[in-house]
Amino acid sequence: MNGNRGDDLIYGGAGADRLYSGGGRDDLYGEGGNDQLWSTGGGSVNMYGGSGADSFYYGSGGVTVFDYNAFEGDKVLLPNSYRSGISINLIDPVGPILYSDIKCSTTTKQ
Repeated sequence: MNGNRGDDLIYGGAGADRLYSGGGRDDLYGEGGNDQLWSTGGGSVNMYGGSGADSFYYGSGGVTVFDYNAFEGDKVLLPNSYRSGISINLIDPVGPILYSDIKCSTTTKQ
């Protein structure tokens, strides 16, 4: 599912979903399953993975990842071109977030 310009609320439901933010302020809710949540627009993005091993792809804008849980297999992928000056907040309700839980990788929208 793709968010358009403006503010969007996008819900994935049960299953493995691929959600893309648009411009503006967007909220992406993966809910159940192994979801992929992509920050592709220029606004602020709140990402809620839900249960399952979720992947959060950071491309642009300010991103806050809620319910980040490394024990479920959640991971964050940051494109190499954004390694300097990135702004992402991770919030884990279960335990500490380790530096090793954050993966830096070149990503492309597929």
